[in-house]
Amino acid sequence: MKGNGRPPRAPDPPVELPNDDAVDSPSKSATRHDRSRVGRLAEDYWSAIPGTPIDNGERAFSPDTSTHSAPGNLLLYRAPDGGSLPAFGASQPSRHGVFKPDDPCLMAERHHDNDCGPTGPTARTEEKMLTTQKAARHASLVESAVQGLVPAADIDHRVRHSWARCIETYALDPLTPKKANVVDRSELQARREQHGLLLSIARVELLSLRKRLHQNDFGIMLTDQDGVILHYVGDPGFASTAKRSGLREGAVWSERELGTNGMGTCIVEQRSVVIHQNEHFLAQNTELTCSATPIFDSQGKVVAALDISGSFNRAQTHTLALVEIAAQNIENRALLESCKRHYMLRFHRQPEFISTPGEGIVAFDDDGMIVGVNRSALELLGAPDHRSLCGQALESVFDTTLSTQMQLAARRAFRAAPLMARASQSK
Repeated sequence: MKGNGRPPRAPDPPVELPNDDAVDSPSKSATRHDRSRVGRLAEDYWSAIPGTPIDNGERAFSPDTSTHSAPGNLLLYRAPDGGSLPAFGASQPSRHGVFKPDDPCLMAERHHDNDCGPTGPTARTEEKMLTTQKAARHASLVESAVQGLVPAADIDHRVRHSWARCIETYALDPLTPKKANVVDRSELQARREQHGLLLSIARVELLSLRKRLHQNDFGIMLTDQDGVILHYVGDPGFASTAKRSGLREGAVWSERELGTNGMGTCIVEQRSVVIHQNEHFLAQNTELTCSATPIFDSQGKVVAALDISGSFNRAQTHTLALVEIAAQNIENRALLESCKRHYMLRFHRQPEFISTPGEGIVAFDDDGMIVGVNRSALELLGAPDHRSLCGQALESVFDTTLSTQMQLAARRAFRAAPLMARASQSK
C-alpha cells in the first residue's frame, strides 16, 4: 500500500490477438453474421455490403464504429426492408491500428466480399433458381390447360389451341430452351426481294408507327409469311431484351419454331392477337408482350405479319389498334400499287371517308371481273372473305354497270358518286 492509502492497481491482462489460423478457421459456434460464415442468400436473405474507411486525418481504422468499415475488415448487414443490422464477427484491425488499403491480406478479403454482393455468384445462383421455379410453374400451366384441367375462362381459347398445336403437332417442350433459327444472308436477301413492294411500303409505315409509340422498351418487326423477320425497328432501351430473345432480322419466329408468339400465331390464326407474357408457349419468352396482325394481299393470302413486342406488364390493347391501322395502310397502298393496270372502285358509306384507311377498294379488269379487294371492302359489303368477291362480276356485287364505271373512270377530276350494293352483299 502506497502513501495515499490505496492498494496498488493490478496490471491489465494482456490483449490476445487472434492468430492467422483463428481468423481463417472460425469456430463452429460462430454466429451466422460472422464475416467468414455469412451463409447462403437463399436461407438468410442478408446481403453483405462493404463499408468505407474512416477519414479522421490519420485514416485510422476503428472497429467500434458500426456505420463505417474498411473494405475487407468490417461489414454492414442490410435487411430486406432496407434497414441495417449491427456488424458481427468483424476482423480485428492491425496491431498498429492503421488502415492500409494496399495490404495484401485486406485485398484478398475484399475479393471474397464480392461473392456476397447483389451481382455476385450467390445472387446469380438464387436468380437462376427463381427463374427455374417460374419456368416450371409455367410449364405446369401449359400442360394443365391443354389437358383441360384449367377453367376455360382463365385461358383465351386461341392461346389454348396454339399450346395444343405446340405439343401435339410441333412436339415442343415449354421448358426446353430454344434458340431462334436465323436464315443466312443470301436467303434473307432473296426473301426481301420477293416482298420488294410490300417491304418498301412497310419501311415507311414502321418509322411512322415508331413515332406514334410513347412507351419505351419495344421493337417493331415485319415478317414474311413464314415468320422470318425481314425488317426490324426498335427502341434503344429494348436492345438487350431483343438480343437475348432472338428478335433480329433473319430470325424465324414461326409458331412451329418458337411456339405461341405474336408473329407466328397471328399467321396461323390469320387474325390479330395479343400474346401477353405467360401466354407464350416457351418459358423463355414469358417476359415479352406481343401485339401482332397478319397482312393480306388483294386475294386474301397472308403474305406478312406486323408485330410490336416489348417488356410490358399489361396487355397492350391500344398498341394492337395501332398495329392494325398500320397493317391496313400497308395493305391498301400495296393493293393500289400492284393493281395499277386495273380499274379501282373506292367507296365508303360516307363520301368524306374515301381515301382514308377505312375506305373499301375493289380492283376489276377490263371485263368487269373483280381481281382484288381490301379488308375494308369485305367489312363494308358484309363479305366473309376475299374468295367470296374475287372472281365475281362487278355488276353482281354492286348495283351498277361496267359502262357506268368506265365513264366515271374517264373523268379527269375525282368526285364521289352514289353507289349501291346488291342486297345479297350489303349488311
